Amino acid sequence: MGQIERTIEVYERLRKYRYKITIENGMEIIMSFSPEHYHHLVGYHYLTDVKSVSDPYLSKHRFYRSMKNGAVSVEQILNSVHYMQISERIDYFHYLEEIVSEGEGRIIVDFDKQKADSTIDAKFFLFKRDGEVLTGESVTYYSLFIGYDQKKEVYFPATYIIEHSIKYVSNQKMWDCKIEWID
Repeated sequence: MGQIERTIEVYERLRKYRYKITIENGMEIIMSFSPEHYHHLVGYHYLTDVKSVSDPYLSKHRFYRSMKNGAVSVEQILNSVHYMQISERIDYFHYLEEIVSEGEGRIIVDFDKQKADSTIDAKFFLFKRDGEVLTGESVTYYSLFIGYDQKKEVYFPATYIIEHSIKYVSNQKMWDCKIEWID
């Protein structure tokens, strides 16, 4: 089984729960991983040379079901000239499970996209960090950005970014939080 197929396995495990995030400021967020979010989290929208993958004629929900059932060509994805843009997301997709793992003393970032000079439309993000900023060792942030749909009044996984700098965490407000899984 390849890495792309493993992203489906990981996503199926993530879909089993809703995630309650209690922030130290008293705010509570409940989020779930729906089929339609998978496409953007993996980064398939970057594979513009494979239109059926980057902009599927099916809904994002149906695209996920097609991926899950093996109806989408993994070879087409791997052979895209833009595959390297998403290869890290695919290789480290399993970190999402660690990022939303249950526990206290976690950190959530109250995201201000202007401070990060970013176009990411998200309210918050959770992250896993490899490396140490203070020692000068190279650092990598695996970040799950959380968006908010005002019409539906729901939080959702907006995007998953792997960044080899402190771009997204610099000058941001960070809060302690607790994550609980809800069946």
